[in-house]
Amino acid sequence: MLSGLCVRVSVCVFFFYRFFFFFKQKTAYEISACLVGSEMCIRDRFRIELGEIETRLLEQDSVREAVVVAQPGVAGPTLVAYLVPTEAALVDAESARQQELRSALKNSLLAVLPDYMVPAHMLLLENLPLTPNGKINRKALPLPDASAVRDAHVAPEGELERAMAAIWSEVLKLGHIGRDDNFFELGGHSLLVTQVVSRVRRRLDLQVPLRTLFEHSTLRAYAQAVAQLAPAAQGGIVRCARDASPQLSFAQERQWFIWRLDPHSAAYNIPVALRLKGPLRRDALQGALDLLVQRHETLRTTFVCLLYTSPSPRDRQKSRMPSSA
Repeated sequence: MLSGLCVRVSVCVFFFYRFFFFFKQKTAYEISACLVGSEMCIRDRFRIELGEIETRLLEQDSVREAVVVAQPGVAGPTLVAYLVPTEAALVDAESARQQELRSALKNSLLAVLPDYMVPAHMLLLENLPLTPNGKINRKALPLPDASAVRDAHVAPEGELERAMAAIWSEVLKLGHIGRDDNFFELGGHSLLVTQVVSRVRRRLDLQVPLRTLFEHSTLRAYAQAVAQLAPAAQGGIVRCARDASPQLSFAQERQWFIWRLDPHSAAYNIPVALRLKGPLRRDALQGALDLLVQRHETLRTTFVCLLYTSPSPRDRQKSRMPSSA
């Protein structure tokens, strides 16, 4: 009888721990899923918490309700804030008043958050859509329309403004750009600013600092600021002479120095395995690899280090795929 009681107690304890472990695992999974679901990655490198942006928006007296969602954009997910203003009349107010509210909110967010956490679009709604359970229906939120945050279109004036408008249009993938359009309100961000600067340098021969577009974000103001700059001092990249051994760049010297410290380190190796399906044309694969090596000199460069001298890069003119591959 005693042995039977011990068996029953052991079975009860076993199932209790099994149930407790399952409940604990399930709860931890739900909490983890909740945390991951409220996070997202912006620009492929910044992991942000959408709830933090919503909290900062709700701290403003002019905002009664707020929700931030990542919507598909030009260069990946774009942050969009859906706001219910405290003053309900703002929803149907003229664009100038709405723009004033958006500018004030963005300035407030920039004071406490990095620029990549500031929503590119802010839409004013009478009420946030809800599900039958009373939760916010994020799928029913309207998609942002860049034209909705743009003032009345004013065509660019002058050759410089028209050139800048063409560059903005390419980078932002939008149609007509007006003089009073704001780069960041149209979906621009810091990564796209670098593309604008690169195109301005290439086409207009002007070296524009990155901060210029942040300080002068409308097309009119940006063109006026750029007009004050002198042409870029540096020209294009000049091909160096091959009659003497070239010198190592600073990056190459750093890599050589690190290799001397630890020759067997694989820190800078990037292994990749590819699976090819179907018949393989070795001649086509070999031709593609040869063109790749011919195009990029760094793929055929070795470093020769003589006694008591610094290393010198040497160009291997030809590289072939191993015959046993």
